[in-house]
Amino acid sequence: MQNKLFNAGQAAEYLSISARTLANWRTQGHPHINYVKVGRCVRYRKSALDDFLTTHSVNARGE
Repeated sequence: MQNKLFNAGQAAEYLSISARTLANWRTQGHPHINYVKVGRCVRYRKSALDDFLTTHSVNARGE
C-alpha cells in the first residue's frame, strides 16, 4: 500500500534515522521529503519515503 501514512516516529524508523534528525530535516527543508499536515500532526506517505530512499541510494538507476 503506497499511500499508507506514517507518523514521524514510524517514518524515522523506516529510514533508520532518529525522529530528531527527521524533524531537523523537515524544519531545514533539506533533504526534502514531502509530508502531509493533518491538523497539527505531521505524516509521511510511504511512497514519499521510498522515493527519498531511491534518489539517495548510491547505486540508484531510477528503475
